[in-house]
Amino acid sequence: MEEYDKRVTAMYNDCWKLYRDYTKSHDMRQFNEAKDAVIEKYGRQCDVIDLVLWIAIRVQTLHDMWEREKKDGGN
Repeated sequence: MEEYDKRVTAMYNDCWKLYRDYTKSHDMRQFNEAKDAVIEKYGRQCDVIDLVLWIAIRVQTLHDMWEREKKDGGN
């Protein structure tokens, strides 16, 4: 159980880093490359794929909002 707990903690930390890095750069290409690396890091298991997809949906929503703001000049 302790090993699984460590795995989940590490996955959450890596996903938090994905999110934070995106909010600093707004670079979706970088985000997508990094998310693929996280999935590979954890062996393409269902648990990491589910978590990364959950984060990716939120990041895409933020990116869409950021693009709209950029297009509208912040209005």
